[in-house]
Amino acid sequence: MNHTSVVWASIALCVAAFPCEAQHRALVPAWDAFNAGKYSAAIKLANSCIDDYAITASKMEADLETKNAPVPPKGPVPPEQKNEVLSRGPLNDAAACYFIKGRSTQALGRKQEAIIAYKAGCKLQYARVWDPKGWFWSPAEEMCARLEALEPKESK
Repeated sequence: MNHTSVVWASIALCVAAFPCEAQHRALVPAWDAFNAGKYSAAIKLANSCIDDYAITASKMEADLETKNAPVPPKGPVPPEQKNEVLSRGPLNDAAACYFIKGRSTQALGRKQEAIIAYKAGCKLQYARVWDPKGWFWSPAEEMCARLEALEPKESK
């Protein structure tokens, strides 16, 4: 899956059409650095977002689980569902930054750090990221798959 321009569509949606609770100031530069192969910079920026949103994201995730809220779909969704997904800004942004951090640390050969980032992000099942091609994707699903590939089952 190519997520090169994901962040720009998210910004356009938030600014032009839908209210967003959050768009972390470091998210756009983190995506830019990641997409440019500047992995150390991407990690630093992702960490800024994670530091600010991890606790809120975990609380949002736990609240949604407690309420037995339906997990948002992947793919195209109707406008009212976009609003609902995008209203979970800190959750979505934290998951996106765990994804950026995991992919960046993995690209730098820092396997254990990637595993830690993927494990944290894998827990955020309600998070979604908007793809500029017109649909949501699940960063948690992507991170769980990457974690599975990196970590042998017997050591989990």
